[in-house]
Amino acid sequence: MATTNCPICDGIDVHDGLVHALTPNQLTPAASGEPVRGWVAVKFQHRPAPFDIEVMTRLMQFEFDTATAVTAAGVGWADGNEIGAHSYDLFWDGPDVDALWGTIEPLLRLAPAAWTTAEIHRATARIEQGS
Repeated sequence: MATTNCPICDGIDVHDGLVHALTPNQLTPAASGEPVRGWVAVKFQHRPAPFDIEVMTRLMQFEFDTATAVTAAGVGWADGNEIGAHSYDLFWDGPDVDALWGTIEPLLRLAPAAWTTAEIHRATARIEQGS
């Protein structure tokens, strides 16, 4: 399999199932031109102590609001969450992961808690030759 140099990962090779783990101070990935199906995961984990119920309630509302926004924009849909005492993870899926991230990223500025990482997963087509 051929690899290419990834401008987002600062020289790390691009490979099947590439995950771009971004922190809030990194740039948005550039669109590749052709829409690529994928999913986005965002982790809110900003303190060693458990989230209090007020923050958790506001994160739930944020989850519903972003689900509405990505659906209304036609770029994807909410794909669930993972909630723990010290973290809150949100997942979205869509036919064009760059458009999906482009819709989600500005909304993160409105989140009730600071996000720590975002993962952009790009689907790849695998073609097996011969048997």
